[in-house]
Amino acid sequence: MTGRIAAMLLRYLYLYRRSAARVMGVVFWPVMDLLVWGFLTSYLEKAAVPQPVLFLLGAVIFWDVFYSSAQAMTLSITEDIWGRNILNVFVSPIRVSERTRRPVCSAALKRRFVSGPVVSAASAAS
Repeated sequence: MTGRIAAMLLRYLYLYRRSAARVMGVVFWPVMDLLVWGFLTSYLEKAAVPQPVLFLLGAVIFWDVFYSSAQAMTLSITEDIWGRNILNVFVSPIRVSERTRRPVCSAALKRRFVSGPVVSAASAAS
């Protein structure tokens, strides 16, 4: 990771540190997803539904992971536009490849940060 991408990631880390709503979005929604899908899965296992239904349920949970990663990528770009910061990003000496790698790195770091507590909560519940 180059220094410019790390600097842009640090900027977004500062934004998350200052905003309780962003932190709640990182913590609250993954925990709610875990509770909803976990309770639904345990109910369906007790109801003895066929195996393909449980397979589709796993696919929906996996899709939710991809959806939240895509949402993290698009929201970070949209926040630059809403905050009227997009001009500063385009004026800075950042290549297009670095500009496209930053949201991907940001979403990957967010997923890694979120998946730790969620996995530990899911393993403690089962």
